Amino acid sequence: MGTRQVERDRFLERVTLYHDQTKHGTQSYARSLGRLDWATQPNPFRHYQGAPLLLLSQLVEGRFGRLAYDELFLNPPAPRTLNRESLSAFFFYSLALSAWKVSGQSRWALRVNPSSGNLHPTEAHLIAGPIEGFTDVSMIAHYDSYYHALEKRLELCPGEWNQLSGGLPEGSFVVGLTSIYWRESWKYGERAFRYCQHDIGHALGCLQIAASLLGWEVRSIDHLDSSQIETLLGVQDQDGPEKEHGACLLAIVPRASLPTSRAPVLQCSEGFFHTLVHREWAGRPNVLSQKHYEWPILSFVSEAIANFDWAPGLPLSPPNLAVSVLPSTMRMARPKTVSEVVRGRRSAVAMDGETSLAADEFYRLLWRLHPDLNADFFRGLPFECHTAMVLFVHRVAGVPPGLYLFCRSHDQGAKLEEVLRGEFEWTVPLGCPEELNLVLLKAGDFQECSRTVSCHQSIAADGAFAVALLAEFSGALKERGAGIYPRLFWEAGCAGQLIYLEAEAAGLSATGIGCYFDDAVHQLLGVEDHSWQCVYHFTLGGRIEDRRVQGLDAYSHLTPQVVAESTT
Repeated sequence: MGTRQVERDRFLERVTLYHDQTKHGTQSYARSLGRLDWATQPNPFRHYQGAPLLLLSQLVEGRFGRLAYDELFLNPPAPRTLNRESLSAFFFYSLALSAWKVSGQSRWALRVNPSSGNLHPTEAHLIAGPIEGFTDVSMIAHYDSYYHALEKRLELCPGEWNQLSGGLPEGSFVVGLTSIYWRESWKYGERAFRYCQHDIGHALGCLQIAASLLGWEVRSIDHLDSSQIETLLGVQDQDGPEKEHGACLLAIVPRASLPTSRAPVLQCSEGFFHTLVHREWAGRPNVLSQKHYEWPILSFVSEAIANFDWAPGLPLSPPNLAVSVLPSTMRMARPKTVSEVVRGRRSAVAMDGETSLAADEFYRLLWRLHPDLNADFFRGLPFECHTAMVLFVHRVAGVPPGLYLFCRSHDQGAKLEEVLRGEFEWTVPLGCPEELNLVLLKAGDFQECSRTVSCHQSIAADGAFAVALLAEFSGALKERGAGIYPRLFWEAGCAGQLIYLEAEAAGLSATGIGCYFDDAVHQLLGVEDHSWQCVYHFTLGGRIEDRRVQGLDAYSHLTPQVVAESTT
């Protein structure tokens, strides 16, 4: 066995050990501090102090946001020109603030992209050439959601952007995502790595929706490892708990400008990386907390996936099926606009236990969650689908209550049938579109069961249905290497973002559930090994509003004085 294979196997063992050690169990939870130390609560906003601040426009809602949300899937807009207005809209509908909430003396911000505990470990960076009406130079910048602005960290030399983007269509730019593990570990301890990856997935879903609104699409640039991503984004010198860990690079390109079989590539040589390391980057990252608690296992798993060698030539999702094959009830746009759905999305904290979902809405949701039937949305994930969904159906009109399995790729059913319990029914529910791989495993009332496996949280039983996302695990790790591990959570988070949006479009609400008893779910299904592992839970239903909480406009804090001070 060669040295490389030995190292690969060692990293696989690390990932599996981390996953097992951070499972919640009915007798004990994954290790965390066990309390909230408010004195060390991390600042949810990263600023690069001293970097020039380039304000984006907030006046984009009337131009872009009035489009019916469903038109993004049924009749997406033609590509927009990349300029200050379209770039502003891209961030406004993906990673910007969506509101402020006030309760008593407490005040906190909400964002378009949801986050576990509203802690927001994900940071975004831009790499782009000159942008009409915004900048005359090529640059690398950090997106600051507090100001809805870009902090210019490095001005690229003439020709550098042209060389770097040589493999991208005209009108493209690059977004890089990083993750600050401390923001999640402050509350969740060792399980934080999982939640950080969920949040990357949610951000991917948000970026795809915003891109679709502008006639663009998100394509993953997957040939660079974490350290190279960090160098390219200017965070390579960061260290300690507040370090930004390089997650992914995404090419934002005009729709249909790249063949689906061709992955985008950045033309960056070792010499270019060496040059970036020795350049003078503007701005220093602000301190998020004065004190930190160390969780060594986060570095343990991070190192295992940092130098990920992605195999070339992995298949991307095929094109969407023609709209004409959609059931007629799914070919009509609902009245809610993009702004109402995307910027109005909220995470429910309690469900009413009464609201039901119509069968047509249920099947429309599943249709859009199927990568083969809604490929444009999932094209930012450059690999075949690895996650299936176990559905606890409680209140869906026309669909009998019970435990269901929704297979999101053509071969998942056969794989899962080999490992799930033999007594399951495996019947197709009456009225279900034949293109959906949905089967009833067991009829009956699973409300208490869904509550129990979701850490006894009532919200899992009080919605119209709950979801456990099940990922192909040991096989995917063996085939792809340790680097697939965070990507399983990205895929789950991306799917979860679509559940959020579809809930809002249907007049309901949803919420992600990161606390669940991993092995209790596996036992329910009869999974006795690591072939499939639970990676996320979700629920959808009628939200109970907390009348004590008041809302404020997202950027009501940006007075002229604040803007003036922010540029100094």
